[in-house]
Amino acid sequence: MWTPASSSAGTRRRTAGCLRVRARASLGTARNRGERAGDEVLYCAFEQFTPPPPVSHSWRSAVGYPDDQLARGEVVKLHTHPHWKEGVAPILWFVVFLAIGAIAITYTTQLDWDGKIWLVLAEVVITLALLVWLSVIPWIRWRSTHYVITDQRIMWREGLVTRESRHIPLARVNTVSYTQNVWERIFGFGDMNIDSASDDGEINLVDVPRVDKTKALLYQLAEDDRARRAGEGDGA
Repeated sequence: MWTPASSSAGTRRRTAGCLRVRARASLGTARNRGERAGDEVLYCAFEQFTPPPPVSHSWRSAVGYPDDQLARGEVVKLHTHPHWKEGVAPILWFVVFLAIGAIAITYTTQLDWDGKIWLVLAEVVITLALLVWLSVIPWIRWRSTHYVITDQRIMWREGLVTRESRHIPLARVNTVSYTQNVWERIFGFGDMNIDSASDDGEINLVDVPRVDKTKALLYQLAEDDRARRAGEGDGA
């Protein structure tokens, strides 16, 4: 829609084109705006303009992969943890040792013995130690292991206190393979080996969920990355 340029002040619109015309005294609209015959009026067409959102670096979750580890314009295509089977054993150990500890403490408190308080204290300490060793630590290790695939690279990181991290650019990926036994095929996970031409050599991702689809995604992203780089080279 063509409107006078003066009416666009303060709007969040972008100019699409302008046309300068000479006002006629016979036009009622021109007289209403205070224009005289012979005056030149600038009419412009505007289109809606939405400014791009500001770049934000935030945590996806309490143990999520931080966005500030990504390059500008890098897009996460897959972010996952090892298969959920890694979290089954910690939960089972937690339930088992919590039940055993509760039974033992309850039985000890019913004893007619003056030193039973020390035995109860020992049982509490042992129960807590087993819970931390066999349940809490494995659970944290599982949730703090990240497999991340972006449109530019593959990243692997594990550890909450002491961290280890590696990454391979998609352009340096040579071969991707995975192995599955019968049990792993039933539940849809497997170990993935990524061989690259970089100094990092080979990355072995253990218990990758939906490993077959992850491999297909990785190959597709690698092909897209090579095509993009080839296009940039031709354009240069």
